[in-house]
Amino acid sequence: MPQTNVTVTIENLAPENGTFITPVWVGFHNGGFDTYDLGRPVSPGLESLAEDGATDGISQEFLASGSGRVDGTLIGVDGIEGPIDPGESVSQTFSLDSDDPNSRFFNYASMVLPSNDAFIANGDPAAIPIFDEEGNFIGTDFIVYGDRVLDAGTEINDEGSDSTAFFGQAEPNTGETENGVVESHPGFIEGGRILSEDGSDPNAVAPFTNADFTEPGYQVARISVRNTDEPLPPPPDLVEVTVTIENLSPENGTALTPLWVGFHDGNFDTYDRGRSASVGFENLAEDGDTSVISAEFLNSGAGFIDGTITGDEGANPGIIDVGKTTTLTFTVDRSLASSRYFNYASMILPSNDAFIANGDPLAHEIFDEDGNFLGADFVVSGDRVLDEGTEVNDEGSDSTAFFGQAEPNTGESENGVVQSHPGFEPGGRILSSPDFANGDFTTEDYQVARITVTAEGLSTESLDDDIEVYRFFNNDLQLEFYTTSEFERDSILENLPQYELQGVSFIGAPEPTEGEDSTGISPVYRFFNTNTGMHLYTAYEEERASVLEKPNYVFEGISYYGYDTQEAGTVPLYRFYNPGLDAHFYTPSAEERDIYLESPDYQPEGDENGIAFYVEPAPEL
Repeated sequence: MPQTNVTVTIENLAPENGTFITPVWVGFHNGGFDTYDLGRPVSPGLESLAEDGATDGISQEFLASGSGRVDGTLIGVDGIEGPIDPGESVSQTFSLDSDDPNSRFFNYASMVLPSNDAFIANGDPAAIPIFDEEGNFIGTDFIVYGDRVLDAGTEINDEGSDSTAFFGQAEPNTGETENGVVESHPGFIEGGRILSEDGSDPNAVAPFTNADFTEPGYQVARISVRNTDEPLPPPPDLVEVTVTIENLSPENGTALTPLWVGFHDGNFDTYDRGRSASVGFENLAEDGDTSVISAEFLNSGAGFIDGTITGDEGANPGIIDVGKTTTLTFTVDRSLASSRYFNYASMILPSNDAFIANGDPLAHEIFDEDGNFLGADFVVSGDRVLDEGTEVNDEGSDSTAFFGQAEPNTGESENGVVQSHPGFEPGGRILSSPDFANGDFTTEDYQVARITVTAEGLSTESLDDDIEVYRFFNNDLQLEFYTTSEFERDSILENLPQYELQGVSFIGAPEPTEGEDSTGISPVYRFFNTNTGMHLYTAYEEERASVLEKPNYVFEGISYYGYDTQEAGTVPLYRFYNPGLDAHFYTPSAEERDIYLESPDYQPEGDENGIAFYVEPAPEL
């Protein structure tokens, strides 16, 4: 019976004058102990924990379930004994049989203080494996954010002096019974008793003026399970990024359902043209429901940060109406590969199953391999609207979302595949309605939405100033492709045999750091031409703005940086255009430049010699 000692560490990450947490219950099990389910009542044991911080009941339920044999409670010792104070860290070591299936998974639960019945816990019993199937230790290290705080639904959130644990309550189970179900916690009452407490109330053990866990990026706790006595490693490199969506449709045009977004490692494939959609994507494209695609995303292992951006203005709550803009801020760990790429999806309204989304999981790189922020800023044009192929486009009053449909999943099944949407029926029910008279997204230059991913004040200092630009030759198209991404380079080498790696073509300029004078250095932007499958690179802001308006170009962010003028140790980067192929060619080679200058098929861009900007030569040019 191989024994493995594992150490569980709980660190309260709340700010000063923020939330406390009660002693944390933890249990190791076989994946069968379900702490709670959203939308259902809690067990008596969890009710006792969520209302009063008691762990005896949930421990008894755990042991009686037969799912596991080892559990315990981690108690705070600093400051106020028992609860774990803001900034406090506690640890406890458990001895587990690594070959025993009952040791494989990890659950936790704790009450958030002060509150009536707020708590944190993992609802998916298989979400946190500690050992793999062969008994190898995996461990875990994660942060519980404020948007993960739950409401047990057992006690009304009145914040009363006689019913709020840790803030006046004299004995357990004194609050007014709610008879509700588990749901996301709405947060403390704005201007209410908890958030207004400055420490002057004799019932208050501390001020709670910074306890609003609904604030973007609020961190409740860090939880780790390790098999070493070494000190806990530094916390993740956490940064805040804001996703903004603006509905660009004209007046009386199309609306959008709440936008689902997810950050991942480049392996979450939302959809594939010519193939049937997943169940989660069917729910989104037919009814605007993001819950199942979120579950598919989290279960994929490609990422663990996702969310739904709802409209907060307009006549239809939740819906992103014409002309409206809404945002949501996420806290991500930029040191993790699972934060690197970005996916989005939303249903077009009204429709049977029209949607927008990115099918290429590598299309929007938000961080490079060194964690430098790249961001995104692109427009989704009408010709990018897709047909899910799951419901016949009959525009019926009982099947068209946002235009008469009374309940989800009422349309006639199509059993088709994802393809470009043909548009609404000319003279049909949708376009004949005054409310949607301008909803023909197949119209030239129709714009559906603008989506940006930004980060204020985020340092983009690179760990390596040498930005190598790799050059591939596409043997099918007889054209070049360039990338600075080692991840993308390796993915192409592994999956796209038509691409031949020709090595490092040149070195980009060092990326300016925050506060550094960047005079003479310009970002080089990368666009994807959806008509040709090729890329455009430009260092000109005017050209960037012009290309952003073109529906067949997808903006992919900053690729690297270039020098505006020739400096010591730099060479010109030449750029040529082939109108017949609608393709651009780039080279730092004077010999290749001369060949293209003599070719009638290519036109120099930039000055008369085709100089676009300047770069450093590759070590072996």
